[in-house]
Amino acid sequence: MNSLTKKTVAIATTVTCAVWMISPGVASALTAEELLAQIQTLQTQLNTLMSQYSTLTGSTAAGTVPAACTGITFTANLAQGSTGNDVKCLQALLNANAATQVAATGAGSPGNESTYFGALTKAAVAKFQETYAADILTPLGLTQGTGFVGASTRAKLNSTLSSGVTTPTTPTTPTTPTGGVEGSIAATAGASPISGQTVYTGQANVSVASWNIKAVTSDVLVTRLDVNFVDRPWLYISKITLTDGTNTLKEYSVSQANTTEITAGTLYNVRIDGFSLLIPKDTIKTVYMQVDVMLPSGTAGPVTIDYNMPIYAFRGTDGAGLSQYAPSAALAARTFIVSAGVAAQFEVSTATDNPLTGAVAISETATTEDVPMLKANVKAKYNDAIIRTVVVKLYDPTRAVGTIRLYDGSTLLAATSTIQVASDATFTDLSLRVSKDATKTLTVKVDVPATTTNGRVASVTLDYDDGITAEDAGTFAAVVETGSDVLGTTQYFYTKYPTLALSSTSVTPETTTTGSLTQAYTGKVKINVTANGADIFVPKYQGSAASNGLVASATGVVGAPTYTYTSNGLEGTNAWRIPAGETKWFEVSGIVASNQSNIAGGWSYLYLKSFKWTSVDDASALSATIDFTHGLTDLKTSQIYLNPKD
Repeated sequence: MNSLTKKTVAIATTVTCAVWMISPGVASALTAEELLAQIQTLQTQLNTLMSQYSTLTGSTAAGTVPAACTGITFTANLAQGSTGNDVKCLQALLNANAATQVAATGAGSPGNESTYFGALTKAAVAKFQETYAADILTPLGLTQGTGFVGASTRAKLNSTLSSGVTTPTTPTTPTTPTGGVEGSIAATAGASPISGQTVYTGQANVSVASWNIKAVTSDVLVTRLDVNFVDRPWLYISKITLTDGTNTLKEYSVSQANTTEITAGTLYNVRIDGFSLLIPKDTIKTVYMQVDVMLPSGTAGPVTIDYNMPIYAFRGTDGAGLSQYAPSAALAARTFIVSAGVAAQFEVSTATDNPLTGAVAISETATTEDVPMLKANVKAKYNDAIIRTVVVKLYDPTRAVGTIRLYDGSTLLAATSTIQVASDATFTDLSLRVSKDATKTLTVKVDVPATTTNGRVASVTLDYDDGITAEDAGTFAAVVETGSDVLGTTQYFYTKYPTLALSSTSVTPETTTTGSLTQAYTGKVKINVTANGADIFVPKYQGSAASNGLVASATGVVGAPTYTYTSNGLEGTNAWRIPAGETKWFEVSGIVASNQSNIAGGWSYLYLKSFKWTSVDDASALSATIDFTHGLTDLKTSQIYLNPKD
């Protein structure tokens, strides 16, 4: 007996054992959960033997990686029109499972994978996403595959590459309940979704109702559902989908032919059968009804659809093999509204963590990559939408910026390929889906080429109504943007620069001679300044705030504070010097007094308003210092309450 024959006999033996183990005499003593666990164990053993059989017959064995994927890791998004070896690897992975196969014959079929991402590949990717919906679609709030290979899909593909290709198996659901005990079912309306919600044409699988079904005394297998409509349902509903919240139980195309007219013009029944929902004894499962809707030609809408669950709408079979029905009385009537499709809209706004104006350290010898320049929130309203183009306006008067990249959060969407000079950066052929009522954060980052020039500047702006081109995910109609322009603040690129850090603050109340009311205080802010790349010079106190290295101010209704400045920096002719690589402290002290009279008092604090510096100790250079008014948020004292002056 050759090895192939031996393996075949082994498989047959395993199947025979499986049949013996779940024979009626044995299975009747098991619960549904125990029987399902045994089936899963046997399925695992059978998969192992089938893998060995596939190896012997020359096919791709489970747990291996296709040859087309050697050295491949999915790092870039892929969509229809993409080309490359990663596309060929993608097709090979999809072809490893019959449920996600690109094609049975010809281009894209097993052994004929290509480097072109076409319509067949897109459809196969959508099936892959639905096969692994829990990993790919559910975290994004999606229920259907998109065919776009984004971050979550790439993560699953890379996981497959690292662990080897396996074909997912679905445990077989018992066709009848176990136990031999007579039972019953009860059905009540679910709290969510609520009655009366609006469903737009062009939307798919919108939940309009749910029902809680409980099995009593015995496991019950539910297989049929009746829904009664007041209006002719086939005019407004193209499809009904039943789900248990995770899995699709049944998709039912609604037509006049499969609708029963109970009362002419006023009552119609849709019966959906042929699904299997096993409800274990004394547990509750929820069934959701989703609809795809439409409006008859010439009907503008909106149209209210009235429906209810009649008596005995659900039918199931108990452990004794008897039919059981619920509810025992018709449930309260419900409605949903069918309205003409409203194209998705975008609401564009500035992200809360949009980069502030600041100093950015760059290199004199190497490109500094991925400097954040702008963050914009894009929220989809009314429907899912797909972003196709993003344009940001670049202000780069000194040729400070190289490659510009666009990110969805941390996922790279696209990048420019040439050096930019005071122009727009246009990112096209995007396929970024934004789910209804969800928000995506778009981030623009730039590369800064190596240079010895200090203090170059650049900024970017996203024009909300001209900067984004998108389409409705259902109707493909153009999306209208609302909101505001997102302004990326100016970034200063330095090879030599200071960094500031708060050292300490203090607030000392002062009292008047006529009582204990606080009408003045002494505030102090002390900072540490480190020189990076070269000596840093900070102008000394000159009697005018405009010419000082440290400029302080105070909040509240106060008089003109009196400030003094001290430092342990090396004192020069016009400035304090901080040697390269060293840190020196600077302190500003201010006496702040209330200037209020005969009115309520107010809160005040002392803060550092500006920090000025330059790279030489020269009077003319000091008059053109670099003024840091950014990054000073925390350089302030605590608040103190000042009472009115006498």
